[in-house]
Amino acid sequence: MDKPQQTSRREFLRQSALFAGASLISTRSFGSIYIGKQTRVIVIGAGFAGLAAAYALKQRCGRDEENLVVELGAEWVGNSHERNQYAKANAWDFSDNWKTKMKTLLEGYKTLDEKQKIELDSIDWWRYLVNNGCEGKDLVIRELLDSTDFGESIRHVSAYIALATFAESSEKNEMDLKMQGGNTMLARKFAEGIGTDNILTGHIVKRIEQKDSVKVICENGKTFEADKIICAIPTFAIRNIQWEPGLPPEKVQAINELQYARINKNAILFKKRFWNDESFDLITDQTPHYFYHATKNQPSQKGVLISYTIGAYAMYGLNQWFNTRLALQKT
Repeated sequence: MDKPQQTSRREFLRQSALFAGASLISTRSFGSIYIGKQTRVIVIGAGFAGLAAAYALKQRCGRDEENLVVELGAEWVGNSHERNQYAKANAWDFSDNWKTKMKTLLEGYKTLDEKQKIELDSIDWWRYLVNNGCEGKDLVIRELLDSTDFGESIRHVSAYIALATFAESSEKNEMDLKMQGGNTMLARKFAEGIGTDNILTGHIVKRIEQKDSVKVICENGKTFEADKIICAIPTFAIRNIQWEPGLPPEKVQAINELQYARINKNAILFKKRFWNDESFDLITDQTPHYFYHATKNQPSQKGVLISYTIGAYAMYGLNQWFNTRLALQKT
């Protein structure tokens, strides 16, 4: 009997996107983009996606930090990136039975064929766990821990995505490496390679006209023209741009169907690291959700704990912040 074809999560998503025609590159024809001689390209978006795109063709500029570095966006670099390389501590854990069962499920994932993966993608992770005997304390822990990986309750994550994340991950769940000096260093290196004169911040794109060439009109009245355009901004921002002609129906559908996780990271600076453990972290079912030491192994008496909240908890904290700011503005 032939072995089922092995497909990684990344490859699965790539093939699915191509099949559905759901490319988010905002050009008339994604397939026609090429790097040719004398081709001028405008990249909209100065985040890592935009910087990486601009760097590949030829930086969001980071701010200087004082002594301590915390990451409020992406944080870890997994070893799989081959191109880059309340209970007492350790007492709260899954039952032995569930550990064995979970190991079996992860091993079984490796034998799934394409059809079975698509079927898994149609049910949520919570339902899949329950169907496979996860209950009680084990289910509670899975909800609290796994939701930090996906930014939403495990009821909103497909079983396929969850299984792929854990089965294809490194032993440390991709939390293998960190960049010395913070991820801002990567942005700065991108900027050096691109040339800071070629990066314009503070320009809000109002309209994009695509005919024989591409014209980008900004709210400040400045206009830029090029042969091609790469759009590396969130889908919400894409919808706020006036496109002439309008975006193709399949791209509009992809924009409408793409879901964003709700994640808030709130940093708290302390004069002394009272937790006395550089690897300190804790999980809770209260609003702060997950705390961890963000300045681990950085030389200082001071330290920063981050509250990492997801889903409704993240929105609750954000709403409180907005309400407090509004009240202060009125006083």
